[in-house]
Amino acid sequence: MVVLPARLISIGHRAYLGMISRWAKGGYVVLAYSQRGLAKSTGEIHVAGQQDVIDATEVVDRLGRQDGVEADRIGFFRAGTSVLAAAKDQRIKAVAGTRTGPASSPPSTRTAPVTSWRSRRS
Repeated sequence: MVVLPARLISIGHRAYLGMISRWAKGGYVVLAYSQRGLAKSTGEIHVAGQQDVIDATEVVDRLGRQDGVEADRIGFFRAGTSVLAAAKDQRIKAVAGTRTGPASSPPSTRTAPVTSWRSRRS
């Protein structure tokens, strides 16, 4: 299971449409959501604030009740809220973070590829 909290842009989770279909074809259950105040989501933007972490935990709660979701194999993609939520919620087993810089940055500095995954056991 991969959870994709949206980037802080106006289109929210729709930014992941291409990625979602590729991961689903690869056998992953994927959930993307727009954080508060983004796209058509209500509320105020907190930029990885306490409410965003609470929301991420509630996403994990809901996922754990869905058929076809292995509750002990939930991972998040992106940094920020994902990292903070994983620090608070032991059910989040992995975070694959990315970092993007300004569009004018050379390609080698715009992203930091994931070079290894470390499993976190309960």
